[in-house]
Amino acid sequence: MEDLEPSYRILSSTDPAEQLFESLHSPFIDETTDTEVLIDIIYRLALEHFLVRIRYSGVTHGDIPLLRDVVTRVLALERGLRVPFIEGLADLSLHVAGNKWGREQQRFLAGIRWIVQGRKDRRLPGVLVDGGYRPPVRKDFDQLPRALTMALKCSNCGKKDGTIICAGCQVYTIYDGQKYFSVSEPYCSRKCQGEHWAEHSGICKSRTRLRRSVAVMRAFFTAAEFQASNLIPTMCSVRNHVTIVKEESKLLVAMQGDYFVRTFDADKFPTKRAEMMAISNEFARDIFSQIHPLKVWLWSTDWCKRVEELTILVKNVDCPIMRMTPDGTTESTMLRPHPVFRVTLDTGERFAVDIAGGRFGWKEGVVRWDHYEKRRVLHVLSSVESNYADADYSNLPQVNTLPVAVSRFHGMLIEGLLEKMKEPGAESVSPDAIKDALSTRDHKSWDELMGRILDFVKTTCREVDLYHFMSSPGRGWMYVNAKGELRVTLHPAERAKLDDVWLTSEEAKILDAADTEGLKLLWTERLKRHGIEFRDPEPTTAEMLQGITVFANPNPQTEVEAEAQEESAQEESAQDSI
Repeated sequence: MEDLEPSYRILSSTDPAEQLFESLHSPFIDETTDTEVLIDIIYRLALEHFLVRIRYSGVTHGDIPLLRDVVTRVLALERGLRVPFIEGLADLSLHVAGNKWGREQQRFLAGIRWIVQGRKDRRLPGVLVDGGYRPPVRKDFDQLPRALTMALKCSNCGKKDGTIICAGCQVYTIYDGQKYFSVSEPYCSRKCQGEHWAEHSGICKSRTRLRRSVAVMRAFFTAAEFQASNLIPTMCSVRNHVTIVKEESKLLVAMQGDYFVRTFDADKFPTKRAEMMAISNEFARDIFSQIHPLKVWLWSTDWCKRVEELTILVKNVDCPIMRMTPDGTTESTMLRPHPVFRVTLDTGERFAVDIAGGRFGWKEGVVRWDHYEKRRVLHVLSSVESNYADADYSNLPQVNTLPVAVSRFHGMLIEGLLEKMKEPGAESVSPDAIKDALSTRDHKSWDELMGRILDFVKTTCREVDLYHFMSSPGRGWMYVNAKGELRVTLHPAERAKLDDVWLTSEEAKILDAADTEGLKLLWTERLKRHGIEFRDPEPTTAEMLQGITVFANPNPQTEVEAEAQEESAQEESAQDSI
């Protein structure tokens, strides 16, 4: 069953919903074509046929009207139907109670989840086949199949009873306190293991270095995101195998001049797994730029021969995240590009390093590339050679936009942590000590060192003056410009110019967070009332780093002051005429 092509097949089905899912069995059709027009034609025909079918079919179960509403809204669009349809299904899947439904509704929910989560390397579970009901082949996708990752043949003699595993190079990820294995080197006996050591020792050393270096990187990313997160959750729940994160309106928060980063609010998440998924989802956005100092430090070119940065679309997601904002916007991680590294070792082995894979519920962080490509890569969007040149933040586009400001902040925080590790008193976790220990065969001493690393980055992130690394006396605040766009200012003086404009907490409570346009209009009126104008176009990143202000009028006048000045001028003119 593992090698079956992705498919959705209901034999002799008369259900319009199931017929629709069958006709759209490849939700990521654009993996094989660059023609958006063709994609729209395929989706428009399938959706229009669905509306025709429901008029004449006798199927009336309660989910049909819900699906019809989604289809009707999507067909009203002129172009770009695919993503709105899948996002509409994702939203629909949150409002059904699959455990209370009969067989038809269970299949309907399974079909929605399959479309939303992308293709699976198995047939859709729970479908009618040849008149019978077939149970699911696999219930989850949080790990790669053990038959794929845990070899059974002895690496020395080839016997199929390779039950002894090399403890040195077992590649695993510690996730939520447990080890999840993805690579192993099996032997049928200690004798075979000893005979194979001369050939295996180099492989063992390089694999061990890679596994341990990725564990250190994950510790840095997790600590940085936990201490300085831009996510503002109001609640989190898991329904129908989807992790739902409801967020506060960033627009409303920015209109109060709040900080643009804060400590991650773990209390809003029901489980440790949901918390780690959300943290991984946050730092996945720009991991390529943030990883630079860690890559230069840990991935030495003497054993890490090549590093490629790949942006991919994924498949076989176990539990996607659905983000929901007060204005009704929903976003599924399934439809977003995902960053992964393809690392080639000095032994020639290639591995996928997926530090942010936890956002999909995946447990392993280091996987053989061929296994990863087969089971998790839907389509490679781009691939570039990773370089080891120094990061240049002055080249970032619009450093005052929220995503870029958060990325820059995390990158500099990681660099700051590395500097702290070099200070007197931190010798036990110094960069050189950690790098030298990557290949040690004393596994107990490494585990102890990893514990010290985790404690150090957590403690240091809590104690260090985070904004010290931004070369500014402030911490950084969100605001909204005259166009209603979220921005970040790094300078207390700029924030102070908006002191009379900020909403109070009492004012914010009575406003409708879902009314985005109304909030933008209110903000524009407040800016006008206090005479605040912004530069258009905005200063470049280089100019802002040199201290150029975003304001067009450094000394703004309020409407009252302007009126008083005009009246005074008129009086002076009248006196002159007398």
